[in-house]
Amino acid sequence: MLLTIAALAWQVGAALECPKPVEKAPVTFPQELLNDFSDERMFSGYINVTDRDFLFYWFVEAKDTRSNGNANPPVILWSNGGPGCTSMEGATTEIGPLLLKGVKTGDGYSGRLSSNPFAWNHRAHIIFVDQPRYVGYSTGSGPFVLSSKDAAADIVQFIRGWRRLFPQFASSKFVLATESYGGHYVPAWAEAILEFNRKTPSEEILVAGVVLSNTCIDQRLQGFSAFKRFARKQSLIPSSAHPSSMASARFQICNYKKYMPNTYDYRRTSAGSCCGCMGYNYSSFDRWFSSANVRRALNVCGNAGEASFGGCGAGCITFPKSFDAGETVDNVAIIAKLLELKIQVLMVYGMKDTTCNYEGGYAVASALRWKEADLWAKSSPKDLFLNGAVAGKVQSGGGLTWMQIEEAGHMNPADNPRAALFAFNKLFDDLDLTESSSHNGIFQTKDEDFMPSQRIGRQDPGTWRITTLLLGLFFTLVLLIAVGSIVWRGFVLGQLDVECVDSRELTDMLTHAESDAF
Repeated sequence: MLLTIAALAWQVGAALECPKPVEKAPVTFPQELLNDFSDERMFSGYINVTDRDFLFYWFVEAKDTRSNGNANPPVILWSNGGPGCTSMEGATTEIGPLLLKGVKTGDGYSGRLSSNPFAWNHRAHIIFVDQPRYVGYSTGSGPFVLSSKDAAADIVQFIRGWRRLFPQFASSKFVLATESYGGHYVPAWAEAILEFNRKTPSEEILVAGVVLSNTCIDQRLQGFSAFKRFARKQSLIPSSAHPSSMASARFQICNYKKYMPNTYDYRRTSAGSCCGCMGYNYSSFDRWFSSANVRRALNVCGNAGEASFGGCGAGCITFPKSFDAGETVDNVAIIAKLLELKIQVLMVYGMKDTTCNYEGGYAVASALRWKEADLWAKSSPKDLFLNGAVAGKVQSGGGLTWMQIEEAGHMNPADNPRAALFAFNKLFDDLDLTESSSHNGIFQTKDEDFMPSQRIGRQDPGTWRITTLLLGLFFTLVLLIAVGSIVWRGFVLGQLDVECVDSRELTDMLTHAESDAF
C-alpha cells in the first residue's frame, strides 16, 4: 500500500505555482544581497517543455564576446546531479560569476554574493538549468519523468525554447557540462540531440564539447574494486584492511581516520544528520534560495522550489528508486561515439571525493574505444603545474582530456577553482567554434569516479509531504533496527567508534551500498 501511494505521488505533479511563469526577464539582485558591484548581464525564467511543464533557467552572458577569435562564444549548458539536485548550487558555489562564499561550510558566510574571479563565463555563456522536472525552481502540473532518457527529451525542447527567446545566440555551439549523477544525464542528452538532429536538420543543435566533473557513469568500472584502490592510494584505510563491501569500507575509513568523513571531501568532517545536511550543511543555502528577495530577483514562479529548498531538502527533491531502474543505456559506448564525432571531452576529478572517486573515473577513460584512443593512451598522465606547484595530473590526446585535481573534492570548482578553470580553458582552447556544421549527432563526455555505495547526490526528505509522512514511520523503524544491529556488532567486536554512527549517512549506506542501480 505504501509503495502504491508513493508511486502515485510521483506520477502526479503539483499544481502550477503561478498563473503564467515568466519566460525571460533580467536578473537584478538588490544591493543588500551583493558584496561587490556586479555588471553581469543575466536573465532567468521558464521554458515550457510540454504544455504543462516548465524548466527554470538562469542565463549568464559571456564577458568576452570574441573568444577564440569568434564573435559567437559557445553556450555551456550546466546541470547538477542528484538525481534531483538544483543547478543553483553550481551557479552560486562553483562556476558562476557570483558566489555565496562559505554557504555550505560556514567559513565567512555573509549571505551576500561576491564576485568569482574564476567564473567560467569569461569565455562562454552559461545556462544553469534546473532539471529533470520539478527540480529546484522548475514547476508544472504534469507527470514526473522516471528516466534520464525521458529527461533528455525535455532538454531538447528546452534548448529549442531557449534559442527562441535568445535568437542572437541561435547559432552558438553548446558545451554540455555536469557533475555527479550527471554522468547519466549527459549521455542521454547527447543521444536525444543526435536523434533530433537526424529528424530535424534545419534546427540542428551543434555541440562543441562535453565537461564531466566528478561524474558517475558506469558501475562496472567505477564500483567497489575502484573504490578500494582509491581508499588505499589516499591512505583512508590501512594496506592490511580487506573490506568486503562498500558499507564496511566506509566504516573502516571512519574508524581508521577517527572521524566521519564528508562524503564529498574526506578532508572535512561530515555535517552529520541535521536538517538540510548531507556531507555539508545546506541549511543556509536553502534559506537563501527560499527568501523573498532572492525569488523576486530570479523571477521565480510563485512558491516553486519549496520542495527543493524548504524543509530539509538541501537543494534537492527525493527521486523515486524507479528512476533509471533497469537502465540499459551503455554510457561508455555513447561517450566513445562522441569522441568519434570529434567532440572534445573533458573529464575532471577532484581527488578527495569519495562519492565519485578519480580511480573509477580513470577506469572509465581507459575503457573508451575510439579510433584515436591510442593517442590518449600513449600520452600517459603528466604532472599538472599551477603557480609553480603540482596541482594534479593531466593526460590528453585524441580529443579526450583527463585531469585529476589535488586539493579538491566532489565539487572541484568550489574547492580548487583555479585548477578547475584551467581545465575548462584547456577544453576551450581545443574547441572547434567555426559556424559550419561538423557533425549531425551525439556529443561526448567522459566521466569518472563514482562511488556506487551512494546514489550521487543529497537524497534527503524533500518532495512530497504526503509520501514522506506515510513512508517516514516505516523507514524510521528500518533505520532503528539497522543502526541497533550495527552498533551492537561494533560494541561486541570493539571496532566501531561511536562517532562513526551517523544516522543520515548510515541510512544512505545501508540503502545504496550494495545496490546495482548504476
